[in-house]
Amino acid sequence: MDGLFEIPARAPRPAARGILFAEDFDAPAHQAAPAKQRPIFTAAELDATRAAAFAEGRDSGLAEAAAQHELALDTAAAALAGRLALLREDARAAAERAAAALARLLLDTLAALFPALCARHGPAEAEAVLRALLPGLGAEPSLNLRANPRDLPALQAALARAAPALAARASFSPSEIAAPGDIALAWNHGEATRDARALWDAVAAALAPAELALPPILEPLDVR
Repeated sequence: MDGLFEIPARAPRPAARGILFAEDFDAPAHQAAPAKQRPIFTAAELDATRAAAFAEGRDSGLAEAAAQHELALDTAAAALAGRLALLREDARAAAERAAAALARLLLDTLAALFPALCARHGPAEAEAVLRALLPGLGAEPSLNLRANPRDLPALQAALARAAPALAARASFSPSEIAAPGDIALAWNHGEATRDARALWDAVAAALAPAELALPPILEPLDVR
């Protein structure tokens, strides 16, 4: 040996019992987690929070109720519109049926009364036609007047009063087939007639587009 000696390393000593500080102070210190603090609210803040939550819930409920109400109104309006459309169609159909029935009644009544009207007012109608044509017939060399035998005497008298010279040149022909009120005038270059049946046919033609069929008139009676 050269005067040096080797000192064996000290074995670690077990921690003695009753030692106050047994941990290693050289080890990094563990920081304790801070304790959680409970939130603190004032009474005013709680009241405000409750009021805000109540207002929000109320507004949400009112909005939902308004939406449901609007949906109900829309549904009811659509149903009402459909019902009104059906009622309008029913009313229109009923009005058309009533109007057609009334028109049918009036036309049937007129068809039944027309011959009687011709018999009662026919002479006046025939004389009106004659008076309307006389201004253009004064220079005619001849005139033939044909009418129902019942009306012919009155027409001769009316022509004699209005145009004596023309009445002297005129010829008068009774027609058994002419209805009361019918009159036919013929001169050299023209003719004119009033025919009750032709008038009835003209009325029927005018009513045809409306699908109103005019009934046939009764055969005219020669009431003398």
